[in-house]
Amino acid sequence: MRRGWVDADERWPQRAQIAARMIPAGASVLDVGAGSQGLASYLPASCRYTPADVVRRTPATLLLDLRRGPIPDRTWDVVVALGVLEYVDDVLAALRLLRRLGRTGIVSYAIYPRDRRQRRLNGWRSHASARTLGDYLPAAGWETLGVSRWAGQRIYLLR
Repeated sequence: MRRGWVDADERWPQRAQIAARMIPAGASVLDVGAGSQGLASYLPASCRYTPADVVRRTPATLLLDLRRGPIPDRTWDVVVALGVLEYVDDVLAALRLLRRLGRTGIVSYAIYPRDRRQRRLNGWRSHASARTLGDYLPAAGWETLGVSRWAGQRIYLLR
């Protein structure tokens, strides 16, 4: 049985590399759902990295649950949420919280599989379509600057 936040896909470093290429040198970065913190190894050395997750995997990990809070009272240059939105019930609310945390956003979302049963088997709580997610982004205060496609997912660069 797959568990929601376990780093289960050996392809995830590819997604982290795509996201890291969107992050400017010197940026402060909040990695929401950081897991094993793979993103950190692909960032420019001058970035200031803060991992955040529902589980404290290292002493540096900021405890953060987009479903329950509390939400830090500060902002980062870039907030990254890779493989996170699938696990929240209210994607729009999560996007609004991410907007409060970062001036720029990088979020991924698995568009496939579309079948709700299969999504539930993956442990995913969100079943938003690409169109719905596209509507949620501006409603949450984000402007989409670019979209990359990777392994049935979309990776959005937001401002």
